[in-house]
Amino acid sequence: MMFMENVAQEKVKKNNKLGVAALIVAIVALAGSWVPLMNIFSIISAIVGIILGIWSFANVLTKKSGGMALPILAAVISVGSIVMAYSMNNHVFGSGDSSKTSNSDSDTSSNAKVDEAKNPEIADTKGTLGQYDVEILSARMAQKNKYNDEDIVIITYKFTNNSDKDASFGLSLKSQIFQNGQELDTAFLTTISEPDLKQTSSNDVKTGFSIEVDKCYKLKDKSPVTVEVEPYFDFTDSSKVTRTFDLS
Repeated sequence: MMFMENVAQEKVKKNNKLGVAALIVAIVALAGSWVPLMNIFSIISAIVGIILGIWSFANVLTKKSGGMALPILAAVISVGSIVMAYSMNNHVFGSGDSSKTSNSDSDTSSNAKVDEAKNPEIADTKGTLGQYDVEILSARMAQKNKYNDEDIVIITYKFTNNSDKDASFGLSLKSQIFQNGQELDTAFLTTISEPDLKQTSSNDVKTGFSIEVDKCYKLKDKSPVTVEVEPYFDFTDSSKVTRTFDLS
């Protein structure tokens, strides 16, 4: 009897060790999921945490030993880390889906072009930021139809890669849009609801080539919006390209 109890205790310890390992990996993944781009490694860690959690949970069920809470908690945290990492990356880099899908039956409304505000204090709307040229080309309101009923503005940028390697707009330059002093959230549109949507900011560009990129943002009202673009990783460079658009 004593021997059987010792064996059972050893099984619990082994399962607890596996569950603890899964929980540690999940917590590390969650901690890194808040950092855009770098949280790709968090997604990998979270997947490892889920695998370890499932393994530990399976051991608990098959061997009828204790320690069920740890693998469940590890799996939940790991899934949350993946969701957080995906949301953060979409918020920073996402703009729309570049896939081409027909929209023959959509009930579209007029797609109004937005005029640029004629403010003398507006900075240059194009310039060189580090190894890249960027120009804020235009702004337009997204179409309102059965796929989208929100007020969304689409900003079009022109990005030129002057570096010696492939680069994308989203990973090379930081773009933000402000309305009433507040940064606007990124909106997510596809070519189903917006057939003229251009390529996403994550598309790579070869050295010496240019690309036009659309990024979409949720509006708070119809007041003017100011677009700002600056180097993403070069904190020593204070240069910035800006443009203001009047939505009225």
